[in-house]
Amino acid sequence: MNLIEELGNAGNKLLDFFQNFIDMITTAIVALKSFYDMLDEFDQRVVAMVDNCGATEFDGLPVVEAISTFHYVVGDVIFYLIYLVVLFGCLWTIFKLVLLIYAKVKEFMSQLTSGVTSKAQFSTVLTKIFKL
Repeated sequence: MNLIEELGNAGNKLLDFFQNFIDMITTAIVALKSFYDMLDEFDQRVVAMVDNCGATEFDGLPVVEAISTFHYVVGDVIFYLIYLVVLFGCLWTIFKLVLLIYAKVKEFMSQLTSGVTSKAQFSTVLTKIFKL
């Protein structure tokens, strides 16, 4: 009796397998179509941004549109990661510039207090500072 039920269920299981296979292919096709539509929309947005670049009137701010488009394409996590890397790079550059200016000012002050008195020596010190 159990064997007869198993044989009866085998047809249903085989039918379910093929139905799941067809659903999987349908889902993949829908996902690919959505991906294509997103790429097409992105392409149209970039073309519109390029077309508006030379015009005298903009629909919006082109930099904001470019950043928003990039944010839309890469997603939140990658966008904020890149944003933090750029922000850290800018802050690091500012920090290094402040340290460099501080070192040059300190060197300049030590040369001034060590007895630099002539104009030629003073201009030499200034050219060393601003030559970097």
